[in-house]
Order: sequence, then structure tokens, then C-alpha cells
Amino acid sequence: MQELILVDLDRTLFDTESWHQALSAAMSGETPNGPDDLIDYPPKSFLYPDAESFISKFDFTIFTYGEESWQRIKIKVSKLTHEVLFAETEDKTKLIELMMGSGKYSRVVLIDDKLKNFKGYEKLPNATGFLVDRRRRFINDRMPSNVTRIESLEEITSL
Repeated sequence: MQELILVDLDRTLFDTESWHQALSAAMSGETPNGPDDLIDYPPKSFLYPDAESFISKFDFTIFTYGEESWQRIKIKVSKLTHEVLFAETEDKTKLIELMMGSGKYSRVVLIDDKLKNFKGYEKLPNATGFLVDRRRRFINDRMPSNVTRIESLEEITSL
């Protein structure tokens, strides 16, 4: 059996707010080639600085929910080459439970920015989670016992 590390894309690895601002500027004609500038010649990386460091240290699978075509564009812009799992439902815990039930994985680690994605997570044996709370929205919220609140991916030194 193997260990599976699942990392969310939006607001965990990818700076979604900066992407939306750049996309809005491109769509309004503020860039020479419009949206193509963001896809073919991105003016900057939309990955958070701590994400770039994290990517160089760990082997993981991107686990994302959202319109698949948009998620693929963001992955392409970021030059990420990791395997990608597209969640068909927002209930990531249920999907992880199914994966763990397959007997293929000895341990699953989920790194995500939404507390709701850890609902029921404490019931999963051999599951570990990290809630990436960049904006300190969940500082006073109760975490499942197997989930650690962090403000930066740099706080993850080993998995």
C-alpha cells in the first residue's frame, strides 16, 4: 500500500485572486494579446511563493473541485505537471473515504484551504489534514483532531 498526498489547487497552491485580477485586465484589453497573454506568456507565476518551495520538496496529486476546463487552464498557466484528480462533488472527505476503502492507500494526507472539506475527516483512519488558512479566517474554529491549521505551506516540513 502507498501513501497518497492530495493538494487543493485554488487558494492553496494557486493565487486565485491574482489570477482573477489578471484575467479581468486581459479580458478588458489591458494586455496586448488579451487572455492569450495569461495562457501562453504568463506575466508572472500565479503560484504562491510557498507553493513553489513545497512543489520542489514533495510528490503529490492535485485534488481540485471546479469547472474542469478552467482548472486545466490554471494548471497549464502554473506549469504544474502533477497528476490531477478532479472532484465531482465538493465533499472531498467522502471521496477520500472511498479511496481509503479501496485498500490501495495506507495513509492519505489532504492539504486544503476550506474547513468544510475536512467535515467528518476525524472519522477516517490513517488520514491527516492541513488547513491552509492564509487569511486567518479559521483561527478560532475547532479543527478535527487529525487536521492542523497552518498559514503557509512552509510550515509543512515533512509528511
